[in-house]
Amino acid sequence: DVAREPAAAGTAFEVPKRWGPDLLWVPSELKLAEAAARVDQAECQSTGPAELGKDWGALGQDWAWAHDGTKQNGWFSLRAAGALESKWGSGTWSLFEVGTGPPLLLVTFNGIEHALRLVDAGFEVVSKRRLSSEGSLGAAQDMAISNGAAPCCPTRGWPDHRVAGAAR
Repeated sequence: DVAREPAAAGTAFEVPKRWGPDLLWVPSELKLAEAAARVDQAECQSTGPAELGKDWGALGQDWAWAHDGTKQNGWFSLRAAGALESKWGSGTWSLFEVGTGPPLLLVTFNGIEHALRLVDAGFEVVSKRRLSSEGSLGAAQDMAISNGAAPCCPTRGWPDHRVAGAAR
């Protein structure tokens, strides 16, 4: 519902208000928190090895994230039906086959898709794509990434075996 200013004398229409107490800006982080609170718990069920595949499933659904490759500064949790929860908000995940070896895990949050490759019971990031301008790696069959692709950034991660629901 749009707040309206009274019609000016001699005009036949109302002008939408551009500012006022009923039109305050809401920070993005608060919007994300409110949206997450509205998500039905049934839609956020845990996933398991059957959905994650043998390689990723063997390591679990909860992962630590380290932008610098060593110190954890985030986390993500893989949920049923491709849903993802992370420190940075909700998102999606899917497996992407790349020939021989374990599939890449494509995790997306805040409009950025990260292609994660399993290495030594953890992962490294081999591709980052802004979906608004580059599209998904999973949809770009002609530009498929190879198993031998070098990491694109220092970000690394590892299984996070803390009890589900614990404060992060």
